[in-house]
Amino acid sequence: MNQSVETDDLPLFFDPRLTAKDGAVLVFLKKRDLDGAWKKAAPGGKLSEIGYPNYRITSVRALAEAGGKQPPFVVVSSEQF
Repeated sequence: MNQSVETDDLPLFFDPRLTAKDGAVLVFLKKRDLDGAWKKAAPGGKLSEIGYPNYRITSVRALAEAGGKQPPFVVVSSEQF
């Protein structure tokens, strides 16, 4: 995934190791949502078992411009619309 973020674009946070069951990379609108998902993935919620996320940032524009040259992704949000 391209990590270039433009100032007028929407940033997305991810760790490539945090994936859905189908292998799609989970990307988050908020870093704290990534933190929460990472903690839920840890055995017993113990981060000492798996370490901390390897934070990466991409953007909606970067994913769109990649034209399918990245793994599938799912945007996760705690926002309610």
